[in-house]
Amino acid sequence: MNDKLGDHDWGEKPKSRLVWIAPLIFALVILSLVLLLPGAITQAAGENPEQANPNAPLQGIPDLSISKSHQGDFIISLDPQAFYTYTILISNVGTAQVTGPITVTDVLSDALEPVGGIGQGWAVGFNGQTFTCVYSNTVGVSPTVSLPSLRLFVRIKQTNTPSVINRATVSNASDANPANNIGVDPTTLVGADLAVTKSVTPSSPSPGSVITYTITLSNQGPSQATSVVLTDTLPGEISFENASATQGSYTLANGRWDVGTINSGSNAVLRISATVDQESLGKTITNVVEGLSSTTPDYNLTNNTASVSFSVQTTRVSGLVTDAAKGTPLSGVKVELQDSANHLYSYTTTTTGWFTFTNTITTPLASGNATVRASKTGYATKSANIVIVQNQSLRQDLSLDTADLLITKSDGLTTVIPGSTITYTLVISNLGTIPASTVVITDVLPTFTTYITDTSGIAKTTPAAYTYVWKLNNNIDPGKAFRFNIRAKVADGLPSPTHTLTNRGSVSSQTPDSNSNNNVSLDNTTSTGTPNPTLTLAVTPNQVRTGQNATYTIKLTNAGTAPMTDVEVSDTFSTFLDISSARTTIGTASLNNTTRRVTVAIDVLAPKAEATITVVARVNTSATTNTTVSNVATVTYKFGGSNFSRNSNTVSFQILVSSTLPGTGGVELDARDTPARPYLLAFFSSTLLLGLGISAFVYYLKNRRGPSEWSGWALKMGLLLTVVAGLFAVAGVVLSGIAAGVENRQVSLQAHTGQTLEKFIPESTHTPDNLIVPGVLLQIPGSELDKLPDFPIPTPTIHPEIAQENEIDISPVNRLIVPALALDTVVKYVPYDGLTWMIAGLQQEIAWMGETSWPGLGSNTALAGHVTLRDGKNGPFRDLSDLRYGDAIFVYTEKNIYEYMVEDLVTVEPTDLSVVEPTNDPTLTLITCTEWDPYTGFYTKRLVVKSSLVSSKPITQISQGN
Repeated sequence: MNDKLGDHDWGEKPKSRLVWIAPLIFALVILSLVLLLPGAITQAAGENPEQANPNAPLQGIPDLSISKSHQGDFIISLDPQAFYTYTILISNVGTAQVTGPITVTDVLSDALEPVGGIGQGWAVGFNGQTFTCVYSNTVGVSPTVSLPSLRLFVRIKQTNTPSVINRATVSNASDANPANNIGVDPTTLVGADLAVTKSVTPSSPSPGSVITYTITLSNQGPSQATSVVLTDTLPGEISFENASATQGSYTLANGRWDVGTINSGSNAVLRISATVDQESLGKTITNVVEGLSSTTPDYNLTNNTASVSFSVQTTRVSGLVTDAAKGTPLSGVKVELQDSANHLYSYTTTTTGWFTFTNTITTPLASGNATVRASKTGYATKSANIVIVQNQSLRQDLSLDTADLLITKSDGLTTVIPGSTITYTLVISNLGTIPASTVVITDVLPTFTTYITDTSGIAKTTPAAYTYVWKLNNNIDPGKAFRFNIRAKVADGLPSPTHTLTNRGSVSSQTPDSNSNNNVSLDNTTSTGTPNPTLTLAVTPNQVRTGQNATYTIKLTNAGTAPMTDVEVSDTFSTFLDISSARTTIGTASLNNTTRRVTVAIDVLAPKAEATITVVARVNTSATTNTTVSNVATVTYKFGGSNFSRNSNTVSFQILVSSTLPGTGGVELDARDTPARPYLLAFFSSTLLLGLGISAFVYYLKNRRGPSEWSGWALKMGLLLTVVAGLFAVAGVVLSGIAAGVENRQVSLQAHTGQTLEKFIPESTHTPDNLIVPGVLLQIPGSELDKLPDFPIPTPTIHPEIAQENEIDISPVNRLIVPALALDTVVKYVPYDGLTWMIAGLQQEIAWMGETSWPGLGSNTALAGHVTLRDGKNGPFRDLSDLRYGDAIFVYTEKNIYEYMVEDLVTVEPTDLSVVEPTNDPTLTLITCTEWDPYTGFYTKRLVVKSSLVSSKPITQISQGN
């Protein structure tokens, strides 16, 4: 057989040729799978293949669960060392790994106080009533795995709450099931707060009378108190009569009150009656609750005791000493008691004004007539006769009389002109309760004044210069006053224009005066002629570029009534500035460019005068970055022989070294490229494999009856290749369906983003239904776009020549239509911040760039729009480069429609602001980003479309058919 095969050239060579076909087929299959599967997964996810995340899980969800527990009831205790434990267990009950930090939050009830916590790998902290525990989870938590247990320690506060429900919450960014993220643990709080109060009536019994103790025992909860026992043993100075209780029983022998059970919020009352012994005369008897206990823990022992005292009546003399005029208690009063046996006792009152004399062995009070006398400096002495009776209390109040002279002085002026006359009015009043006798009034006139006359009608004396004394002939009775005037002339020359004239008046009397603080009165009058300088500083503009000028305006005003002399205004400027000129309306200005200091000398600045200083400074090249320059001016002057200085306000402006056109690019995604179609490769592979399978079948059919040993192998390979071809065909069908769904979503997205528009109709006078409204993308699932703020639109400055026109359109731009790009969208104003334009939040709107022209003012109107957005979607200017010479652009304002024609497309640097500078002719400039740099991730240039105005037409004319 071998020889026969050799005759037909089917030896080793045919076999080797067929052997390499199988590895080739399997290599092709593996290569196809490598190419197909990533794309299929990406397309199935609805994403661009270049943006797919190869690490994203294909199945399974992470799911954290929490459980919380404790052991036994919590006993309420005020012991700071006593605390209880909650145990928290976190587990991953999901089917995928939990990644990222895991946080447990536990907000405690007000009845609980956080102490701390522990747990391997847990960072535990608390603030107020909230525990916050974080597990860093650097390696992830696999399914069915639990974290190390977390233990939280708490104290129990004083509370009447019988139970609390504690909740702990677990959170993690990857947790897909929040339903099991809360652990609830009800806790019973055990404890009672027994409190006792005690009172006695009467509080001052006589010997042999009956007193009654009332003991009230309450339970402030939260638990029921059982087997409650209170011990109260009576003092030896009283004799037991009887006892009654609302519950339980009292045993006299040991003073034990067996109360029994007291529910939370309830109380029990024990009343004990006893007789005061005759030998207890004058004693103070105290009774104390000696013990209180229960089988229920009492967490607050501070209120478990109570005591009450009473004093047994005896012979006593007491009273209150007061000020007769005010009715207030007097302290420091010496009170003396002289009884019928000529015993003399003394007592000094405290702030309460009370005095007490008590009969004792060492200080016996004799019965019969006695005298009580009170004396105090500034008051008239007061005495009272009394009768002392044994074993009785006697009260004798004393009210001390006094004179209280008050002097007031006023000239009715705050300022005075030198050389004028001042009239002082003096009023001396008696606020006391007895007449003031031998009243002496002293007045010391200010220096630089001369006495003229007075209206007292009493002869005066002059013991010293400027000092005048009057002695009244009559008393000043209580509630009465003596009034008179003094006239004096102010000297023509004073030490300074702001000299203070002080007049001092005083009064005295031979009658005791209880208040010496109101016996002197001062009157201050200031001479007029005060300067009041104000120094203000302003700078324009607030942003200046290198080589441009900044103008400082310094204004010095004397708003006072006196001149300022030797005035000097100075200002030192930044090293970034070169002083060009300095001018002043008053005085002489000088500048020094070495020190950058400007000085203005003014001999005299009269009242109400104003000096205006103008300094022009040019920004030099020493600033290499955008810099803020601040400045303060200073004025110095003399007044009244003294030197003064004052600073102006601080002003600032920004030096702009470089500015940039707005950045209007997100990420580079060429949406116009044909999307990847892996299903085509699947169909190609299926066809190729099917062809190879058919070839194998043909070989089998031709040689099945022949001597070839390869026919069986060909049959098996044909079957295998046919099956694999069928699998690739099924994969191609599935992938083609996925690709069709993705393309449908892209078409839907284009409809949302306004990329499909009908042909522009110039006669249209209404807002189209498909006009793009800012924020509409927020309605698209998965969209998370910022929103451009509504900036205020400034009022333009109109050139005088333009202002002469009948009607000028200064209404803002609000709409842009570019028919060649099928673009119709809104326009919003964005301001220039000195470096670039504030387009943060710009999406499908077009930005009207601040500081460029209004279309109706005939200069350069600049509009900027995104080429792409941060989320990879197309921006409104994605196809701006497709514009060609002659294409029409329509700009809408509130009044007119402006038609422009494309003139040129240029690419410029981001710092080239010449494209937005004013022009002599009406111009429209469209700007977007271009030339994406994949290494830096930025667009490096700006695409600029220049257009010229073709015509403008009022919207009202269009609506009327004109």
